[in-house]
Amino acid sequence: MLGSKRPTLEGRWEGSPVANERLRTAMGNARIDIDQIAEATKVDPKTVQRWLAGRVPHPRHRWKVSELVGQEEAYLWPTARSDVAPGAPATTEVVTAYAHRADIPASVWNDLTARIQRLKLRPPYSPPSQAGETGAPRHGIMRSVSLP
Repeated sequence: MLGSKRPTLEGRWEGSPVANERLRTAMGNARIDIDQIAEATKVDPKTVQRWLAGRVPHPRHRWKVSELVGQEEAYLWPTARSDVAPGAPATTEVVTAYAHRADIPASVWNDLTARIQRLKLRPPYSPPSQAGETGAPRHGIMRSVSLP
């Protein structure tokens, strides 16, 4: 065995970065090839090929490529910036999930119910008692509520 990497069913090597199809598509839409990007960013064409294979370029190169292909940097490289990475407060993704109502801290639950009451909505669960009750559904049909 020469290494720990093995081919996967998709033909990629295990542990290798995922190809940047967003960049490849943006280049095609803008009718820009690898050599043009290499010349504009002053890097070797092999470096651009590495970006297409999944490597994330330095910020100055990301900015230039984004400008050339007419796409936002965050769209082409979503993991490059921590402020728009999954789970960051600036995103609309789930930050915390609880398996059971009883797992939610009381302060979080109280804040949520207060926000619901301000919106004049009825919470689907009764507040827990001090005895450790998890709260029973008040009605059979659950509704999703999006809070501001």
